[in-house]
Amino acid sequence: MFMRGNKAACFSRSNLVTRYTHQLAQAQGWKLRQRPRPLQLTPVSDPQQPPLTAYRAACLVLRPQDQQQSDDQQLLSLLTAAHPDLSSAIHLATSFAQIVRQRLADQFDSWLTQAAQSSVVLFQRFALSLQQDYDAIKAGLTLPFSNGHLCGHINRLKTLK
Repeated sequence: MFMRGNKAACFSRSNLVTRYTHQLAQAQGWKLRQRPRPLQLTPVSDPQQPPLTAYRAACLVLRPQDQQQSDDQQLLSLLTAAHPDLSSAIHLATSFAQIVRQRLADQFDSWLTQAAQSSVVLFQRFALSLQQDYDAIKAGLTLPFSNGHLCGHINRLKTLK
C-alpha cells in the first residue's frame, strides 16, 4: 500500500505520522504549538467596482462619451489627474477614436502631428506606422466605400471550408 511513487500513500503516511505524534505528545503532556491563524485583512478595493484591468481601462477610454456612466467619467478623471503622460495618452486615444468613428479626415493630420510629438513612445510609434500607410488611411476616412461586407463573406467561406 505504501509504494514510493504513490502520492495517495505519501499523503496518508504523513497524516498517520502527524496523528501519531499528536497522540504521543498529548499522552506525555507536551504542549504543542498551534498553527498561527491567517490575519483578517481589511479589503483594499471596493467590492462594488470590478478591478481596473487593462481591458476595462481600454474600454473605459474608448467608449463614446454619450455611452459613459457617471462612475466611468469619475474614474477617467482620476486617471487623467494621476499622471501627465497618462492624461496625454487618454486624450490622444479618445480623439483618434472620434476621428475614426465620425470619419473626420480633416482632423487626422493634426492628430498625427500631436501623436508624433507626444511624450508617449507608443503613440510615436503608432503615428509612424500610420504615416507609412497615410494614403490608405486618408482614403478610408474620406471615401464612402467599404470592403466590410466582402470580408464578412470571405470569413464565412473560410469557416465553411
